[in-house]
Amino acid sequence: MSIKKIIAIVALVLVVYAGGYVCAFSVKNYLKFALGAERTIDYMSPSEIQSLQRVNGTIDNRYKIVIGVGDAEDVTPTLLGFPIGEHRERQDFLLLLNPDAKDEDNYRYCIIASSDEEIIQKLSNMQHGGEESFEFRGIVQEMPLNKHDMLTEYLGDYFSDDFDIYMRPNVQHHIIPCTILITDESSDEWILPIIIGGASALAGTAVIIIIAVKAYRDKHRY
Repeated sequence: MSIKKIIAIVALVLVVYAGGYVCAFSVKNYLKFALGAERTIDYMSPSEIQSLQRVNGTIDNRYKIVIGVGDAEDVTPTLLGFPIGEHRERQDFLLLLNPDAKDEDNYRYCIIASSDEEIIQKLSNMQHGGEESFEFRGIVQEMPLNKHDMLTEYLGDYFSDDFDIYMRPNVQHHIIPCTILITDESSDEWILPIIIGGASALAGTAVIIIIAVKAYRDKHRY
């Protein structure tokens, strides 16, 4: 077998591996969202919110969007570094889960996020005092460390009037280390990576088989 064919097969193996990984990972996430038990955050205490839960609820004046967290980040699905779906940007917001708590020391916060432009606009409006309510469904994910650090810094400023960073209170008990990702199972955010990842793996496998069969025939002269 020639060097060019060996290089082609190695490249195709990488495509098959990447496509299979994207497909398997996306199927896992889809099943986790589509089949998991769903709870309503309206009737949950903040301490009950945990990673990998499916949740629904209503964002209205019972909850409080405090502030946008960081800049919007690109979450466009990719395969081998190439985008495989429409461009998406996810925006995170700080959500006060229990605004009815009588003591600020009992306030609990998490992140709520979306890559849907309409929902992002609604959350932004609520951040600035808007009162338009909307229902949502989503999945709870573990809060990334960089976002946890952002909340720690923000809440440290919020709960302290002292500009000395060494004198700020410990705010870790205010943070529920989870992100509520607003989404739905009909979104191509779930389906498209499954289709493209699976198609890439199958196509790569087919081409490898064709190359191998041709090389075998060339070697044995038939």
